[in-house]
Amino acid sequence: ASLPRQTGPFAAVATEAVDESRDQKREAPAAGAEETKGNTEQGPSKKAKKEKKEKKAKKAPEPAAEEELLPTVMEIRVGQMIKVWAHPDADKLYCEEIDLGEEGGGVRNIASGLRDFYATADELQGRKVLVVCNLKPKNARGFPSNGMVLCASNKEHTVVKLLEPPEAAQIGERVSFEGLDTQEPFRPNQMSKKKVLEKLGPEMVTDANGVANFRGHVFSVGGGVCQADVPDGMVA
Repeated sequence: ASLPRQTGPFAAVATEAVDESRDQKREAPAAGAEETKGNTEQGPSKKAKKEKKEKKAKKAPEPAAEEELLPTVMEIRVGQMIKVWAHPDADKLYCEEIDLGEEGGGVRNIASGLRDFYATADELQGRKVLVVCNLKPKNARGFPSNGMVLCASNKEHTVVKLLEPPEAAQIGERVSFEGLDTQEPFRPNQMSKKKVLEKLGPEMVTDANGVANFRGHVFSVGGGVCQADVPDGMVA
């Protein structure tokens, strides 16, 4: 049964309250929608942020290409073997004192694995040689070795001969490469870090006449070329 309808001023107030409640219910979803819209307008969506981040990453500059490595970073100088003797604790090594014309008149101690190819120390005594001077010193079975004597070998490594400068070359003269600009040599730690010998070694060779070259750029010093009695060989 329905309640009796109220009349008078209280009925008007009650009706007005009901109408107001209904209006609030109608407006509530609209308010929520406005709030949601407001939240959307406050900042970009996750997708937009991701796209912006990916776009920014694509614009990042590429790292600069590494400069080409050339043999001109090596400090190769003419030296003369002053004293040579067999290493007491290594069957394949000779111990050498080499004059490189350095300040103070001192000599360098260098160990070379040449005993299988030169039967006696006398075969090396007094010879002019080419020495890579800017290498880190090493301990060769108790002998301090500070440099490397360059030689040429056949592919089987059964023949190894000294790489020699022309007779006119002076002790201490630096080797250059025909067609390449001379540059300041690397420091020993740079030579090691950039693995210069490992990277350039395969392209340092001798031609059919035994003349040493790198990609056709001939080893030159003292107005002449450097060569070994090993045609079509490898320099190391």
